[in-house]
Amino acid sequence: EVIKKVLQSPGIKLDGVEIAYAPEMGGRGIYVRKDVPHVEKGTRILTITPENILTETIARESETGKKLLQKLVKDGEAPGDVISAPLAITCYLISETMQNRKRVREAKEPLQNDYESSAESNGENSAGGREIHSKWNPMVHLYPTVDQFGTLPIFWTKEEKGWLQGSSMESTTKKRLKRLRDEYRQVRFLWENPKISLKKFLGIRLSVGSRCFGVTLNHSCPSQSACMPIADMPNHSLKNSVGWTFDRDQNVFAMTSKRRLKSGEQVFISYGKKPNCDLLLHYGFCISNNPRDAVFVDAYIGFPICRKRTVLLSRHGQQVPTATFTFLRMAFCILTGRQERVRIGEGKGPRPLAAFLRRKVKKNKFGEEGSHDSDTESDTEKDRRKVRMATSWEKLSDDDVKRVPKSLDELMRMKDIEFKTLRCAPVSIENERMVLMTLSQACKRALQRYPTTIEQDKKLRDELVEIPENEKCARSGEDEETDSGKGKVLSLHEVRKLFALRLRIGEKRVLKW
Repeated sequence: EVIKKVLQSPGIKLDGVEIAYAPEMGGRGIYVRKDVPHVEKGTRILTITPENILTETIARESETGKKLLQKLVKDGEAPGDVISAPLAITCYLISETMQNRKRVREAKEPLQNDYESSAESNGENSAGGREIHSKWNPMVHLYPTVDQFGTLPIFWTKEEKGWLQGSSMESTTKKRLKRLRDEYRQVRFLWENPKISLKKFLGIRLSVGSRCFGVTLNHSCPSQSACMPIADMPNHSLKNSVGWTFDRDQNVFAMTSKRRLKSGEQVFISYGKKPNCDLLLHYGFCISNNPRDAVFVDAYIGFPICRKRTVLLSRHGQQVPTATFTFLRMAFCILTGRQERVRIGEGKGPRPLAAFLRRKVKKNKFGEEGSHDSDTESDTEKDRRKVRMATSWEKLSDDDVKRVPKSLDELMRMKDIEFKTLRCAPVSIENERMVLMTLSQACKRALQRYPTTIEQDKKLRDELVEIPENEKCARSGEDEETDSGKGKVLSLHEVRKLFALRLRIGEKRVLKW
């Protein structure tokens, strides 16, 4: 009934698709209607006008947003650094529902049965009362209650969290739960009478955090987080069949099919190119054989006193992220007094040394590769020359020189986001070897922290989803789960264990790079 009312709102339109229960996903999904033969590529299946989009600007400029600004933001601080967009939207939605309850009671108006009865039946719901007197109340009513976020690791039992031993997710989960509790303590002054419990706060906070879109409504405003009804219902897939964007020319948010969709087919969007650690932490699920898997490891730099920094390793393309290589190359440049060789500039992300050695060496006008006699050069000298010739060194500008850290302490204080604009190309064969050796040692240390091997994890996973022995040998990929395991209905405890195993397997694949 709520969905029907939302779809009757001006500015929200579904075309050729419908909302239905997705049993394999454990919730709702969007499907092509069975009475529709197919949906052609490029068809807009959903459109939403701006008046139905709740942006962080609306939340920050509201009375609730101004109270947050006055209470929490000190002079000189940026509001976005103190109050995140999901938190601002969460506080706005809770305040809206609380104010509506108060207005209803003062006017002595009866609550709407279709909304209130369903909310009461769920016990402590995430909105603390879901009447239809608020513009955003139907959207909040469709949000899951906090009890429906059971697959998020912050709600796992002590035994289940033990499955994360050795993974960076173990500490990340603790930090995530602490941050949510700190947010609640910071903003609960907004709702003194009546008070909002942590359980109710988490219901909306987790819903908003996992359903925000980044949209740019016009050319004068930067991209901002926004929530909107219906658009948050499609499920995630690596091979998403639908894309989304805000069409500024037609002033409408649109979801468009990327290929021809069959009748009765579920449509999927992409939640982003995220590793399993992010998917599990924020959305409560993991993907088998995720090509975007990543893991954090501790890299130790400097002698005789070692400095530790957590760096990111990614599985995609068997490639270490640019920021990690930039940090390590600069660290060894500083330690060896070779800062002058650092080059800052745009370009493709760094790759392992072997990729640079395979690059074609430019020849001079005589068709020679240099003044060296290749027959008398040692292998090491050849490697050094190839690295020098494959990398174009440029003189640093005055502004670039200021950005290059002068000491190891200065480098260690730099934030990860700074390395996205600060790139360091390969410096020398010795520097690159030290970088790769440091990463190799970090991977070995990380693997030793797990209580099980990757082979043991795969065996536990296969037993959990009941893959027959004869089908294990016939898999197309050694790490993929076959469809035979999808028919088994797993308990919540088993689902959590399956996700923990997928996470561990994916991280160990990365660490074996």
